[in-house]
Amino acid sequence: MATTPAETRQVQRSRSARIGCTCFLDQIASPGCYVVRETGRLLRVTAEQVRDYHRPGVPSDFRVTKISSDPGLSRIQARQVAARFDLDVTS
Repeated sequence: MATTPAETRQVQRSRSARIGCTCFLDQIASPGCYVVRETGRLLRVTAEQVRDYHRPGVPSDFRVTKISSDPGLSRIQARQVAARFDLDVTS
């Protein structure tokens, strides 16, 4: 039985909730710290931003990797965690 696009999108959203998973920016489903793979930019996504579907100044076709469930993670900690996933945090 084939999956529908809606079912596929739901699976992608549930995966985006896990640390270390990569998804497109518009598929973020949970708060946390994310690194934009194309630029290295650190994004702090709050529960309000997830609920209101607001993404801070990054094109939705960019890919992000979740590095923490804590959007308040310090920049130093974010760089250390990102290094485990072979990612550089540049800004």
